[in-house]
Amino acid sequence: MSGGDLRASLPPRPVRASIEEGTLFILDCYPIKDALKAFGFKWEAPLKAWAKPIPTYQMQSVLSDIRNLCAEISIPFHEETRDSGPSRAPATPSRQQTAAQQQPQPETPSRAEATFVRAGVRDERFVIEKGFALKEDLKKAHFRWDPEARVWWLSTKNVHTSHGIDVLWNVVRKAADAAGLELQDLDGKPVGGAAAPAAAATHAPDNDDDVDVVCELTQRTVEARRFDDALKRGDVIDITGTPSQAREPTCDVAPSPAKKAKRELMPESDDGPVLSFLRRLKSDTLRVICEDLEMKESGDKEELLSRIARVV
Repeated sequence: MSGGDLRASLPPRPVRASIEEGTLFILDCYPIKDALKAFGFKWEAPLKAWAKPIPTYQMQSVLSDIRNLCAEISIPFHEETRDSGPSRAPATPSRQQTAAQQQPQPETPSRAEATFVRAGVRDERFVIEKGFALKEDLKKAHFRWDPEARVWWLSTKNVHTSHGIDVLWNVVRKAADAAGLELQDLDGKPVGGAAAPAAAATHAPDNDDDVDVVCELTQRTVEARRFDDALKRGDVIDITGTPSQAREPTCDVAPSPAKKAKRELMPESDDGPVLSFLRRLKSDTLRVICEDLEMKESGDKEELLSRIARVV
């Protein structure tokens, strides 16, 4: 029997999975390597395994998908987990420990060993370094993760007041205190609880709804930009109602170039430009105009528009 026939007669080697420190490792998995690439796994040459950090709540779901994949191509699947608890016998060194012995140790502490979090304003962004333990709080405050810079960030353009910067410091300070971490500025200097560096003299009040305040400040800036953009386009703006509502354009928001050209080519009606303008207004705006002119909003719409046009 030739060597090739002997290998073909052997049962397939089981695909093995191992969970270590929040990372799922898949070994002896050459037949399914393309599928693992599609799942987002990366090849770790020193460990001779495909690896992917996976949250605990997703771990069983991912394992189930890989187990089903092995069943489809008739490959046995074996799952193992590393547990350093007292009920288990001492295990052999893990693949991560073996690789760590072969490579120089990094100077920065790992996620589990981090004892501080750094925050501050840099390049028009409020950034958080070493903020893994605070990620859930940062997500609620609309922070984003920058994988290249490895920081959580929020544009200071969206929080354009000194009060807003103070609120951001308050959010990070409370989250760091809850996680038992020291809060530092971006230069590594400890930040006291009384005031935040680079903040104005006005300190944010003690507020349990700081996250909501950040979201509100962001929303106000978005509304202001929409208002300014609408003015530049020459759109019709409803300036009635509450201050937040007054910033929302109510007619012809962001007209397409084709639509704008069509309007320019359309001749004015025989009734004059005022009546043509009034016809493009929304009913809510017309209602406000009628109230200001002490007119009854009744009868035919064209008749109402004609009466308004004669007055104005």
